[in-house]
Amino acid sequence: MNRRRFMVAAAGVFGLAALLRRLRAAETWLVRYLWSGAVTPTGARVVACLSRSAERVRWAFVADKADWKSAAFTEAIAARPEDGNIVAFTLTGLKPATTYRYAVEVDGRLVTESPAKFTTFPETTNDVTVCFASCASTGSDHPVFDAVGNQKPAVFLHMGDFHYLDIIPADRNRRLEGYAAVHASSTQRKLYRQVPIAYMWDDHDFLGSDSDGVAETPAQAAAIKDARLAYQTAIPHYPLALGAGDVPIAQAFSLGRVRFVLTDARSARLPGKTILGDAQKKWLKDEVRASKEKHRLFVWISSVPWTGKADPKADTWAGFPDERTEIADFFKAEGLAGRVCILSGDAHMLAIDDGSHGDFATGGGMPIPVFQAAALDRKGSDKGGPFSHGTKPGRGQFGRMRIKDDGTKLHVEWAGMNADGEVVKGMEHAFTV
Repeated sequence: MNRRRFMVAAAGVFGLAALLRRLRAAETWLVRYLWSGAVTPTGARVVACLSRSAERVRWAFVADKADWKSAAFTEAIAARPEDGNIVAFTLTGLKPATTYRYAVEVDGRLVTESPAKFTTFPETTNDVTVCFASCASTGSDHPVFDAVGNQKPAVFLHMGDFHYLDIIPADRNRRLEGYAAVHASSTQRKLYRQVPIAYMWDDHDFLGSDSDGVAETPAQAAAIKDARLAYQTAIPHYPLALGAGDVPIAQAFSLGRVRFVLTDARSARLPGKTILGDAQKKWLKDEVRASKEKHRLFVWISSVPWTGKADPKADTWAGFPDERTEIADFFKAEGLAGRVCILSGDAHMLAIDDGSHGDFATGGGMPIPVFQAAALDRKGSDKGGPFSHGTKPGRGQFGRMRIKDDGTKLHVEWAGMNADGEVVKGMEHAFTV
């Protein structure tokens, strides 16, 4: 095991502070990490974390294979210690379905040693691949991340438990360094420099195991706010649906006629009452109503499982059966039967249900196909269900979604994948909208 991998693995033994001291001691590079997200056909958001502060940081970007001498530059901004020396910029005016390489110029030095790139979305989804998964030990170097990259997805949907640091108190620096610790992984660092991300947290990367949005004390309120603001600083996210600042991190984006909706199932959760909170739930409904004519399929990213018998102690949608029925009834009333599917993480397994066990509308009539995809690198577990295709608990797993749209019919193919890039037996499902 190489030195850096050992240091990441040792986080659970020495604690985050000790891990970060070792990482800082080993850092000799100027750019700690680069990654991209919020990709559209004409734009993207890029984020860099530097090893020191800087007065002038510019982004340089070129169409793939072009010379850096022809690079376009953004305006200059400063990298400040209070933001973890993290800088972000939203690129606009790009060409659809085009690969761009990008780098940062720090106080006059263009840092191009480590390649980073993204590809803008096509305007239509005639043949597009999306990968999705959740749950990886902090800084995992598992080869599954290479397997994800080898699929050449348009985007990687990370559905939670990006790390397992369980940071409970308000500690902005610790949270920002937690994200940096993930990028210390060789395989993850490579993936996030090559494939844009759309990321929604779950419990361990929010406030800790089974965490929620209860803010009965000033300390609890401060921790929730701190987590939300740290996310907005470090993550190349799409515009947040409820605005910037101390708000849930809900967001949405389109790939052709497919609308991806990411809801925050943690920071507005009130046990026994709601998993989404009133404001986010209203946005979800408004979002669907506003875009249902333009989009044929809604892919809902819920970090926790949808299926399962009602149980007030469950940390999934089964623990909120009334709200689950309310949302299913809403989809049904809007005429969306056959046009909604759910991707989820949390449970450390691959599992597919064709909708047979995912209909929670009053009187039925709203079956929702569900695909559970985990664990990237955690011990297997089994929860929720039943599932029409069964379950495959284990690590080194992710989901793949292929979208083919000829303008008349939209065909979706699901496959559960392993770290060797192979389809896991029994984990395949297809449907047409």
